[in-house]
Amino acid sequence: ATIDPLEVQGFSISPSTGLEVAWYVGPGGERRDRETLSFTTSAKRDGISLDWESSFVRGKSPFTFDQGSTEHRLEWRLEREGALRISLSGAISLAEGPGPIDGTISWGERADWRLDFELDPLAGELSSTRLSGKWEGDGLELSWKIPYFPEEGRFEAATIGVATSESGRSLELTLRLDPNDPSLESAKLAAEIESESGWGASLGVTYSPPATVFRAIEYGIFRDIADCVRVGIEQKEDEVWLYGSITAFPDAVLRYAPGSTSLKFGG
Repeated sequence: ATIDPLEVQGFSISPSTGLEVAWYVGPGGERRDRETLSFTTSAKRDGISLDWESSFVRGKSPFTFDQGSTEHRLEWRLEREGALRISLSGAISLAEGPGPIDGTISWGERADWRLDFELDPLAGELSSTRLSGKWEGDGLELSWKIPYFPEEGRFEAATIGVATSESGRSLELTLRLDPNDPSLESAKLAAEIESESGWGASLGVTYSPPATVFRAIEYGIFRDIADCVRVGIEQKEDEVWLYGSITAFPDAVLRYAPGSTSLKFGG
């Protein structure tokens, strides 16, 4: 049940309650019950968001994915708009204490820069950072990602991408670099052509040093439907894959390989 929002000191407060009841019957007819009672309160004001949730569980599910536990948790988020955009979020559990703080700082006009980081509030140390960005102009797009782990004092592979597109044709070069020992890990060149009817073809080749030839060649055909869904067939990783994807979200791809019956999700 949800109660109409309340206004208190400039905060919009929205409380709600919920009750979940489940029954499980085993092979021998034995029965288990589980009840979960939850209370949730959300408070929002000018870039500040606070969400408190308390759940009380009685009984136990026989399934690991449906166990549930009594928990009291506060989630918070702070946001600041402007030339320098800042977002901080985290959570505090009464049982486990504060969790990591996730932060994002973004800025830029001609180029979009973004710094993502994770902070351990108890140690007061950064556990991970990632600097990324994108620049666009005259049909050309340049992007970059540089992950760094301060605790370990090392970089993960950095990526630099250069892409261009025009009238149903696109070309993209992606470089993976090792910043720790400056060197090239791989270079991938991908090309795509699409007709006005939505049918298209793709080709990609990858070079990984110290090889003297391309180690991976990918190719396929596809069909875009209503400018939002793509279905196709491609040769990738020495297998033939059938796939479907949401064009607005490059990582929302579901692939199936009939030969090995493998199923994969992701870009």
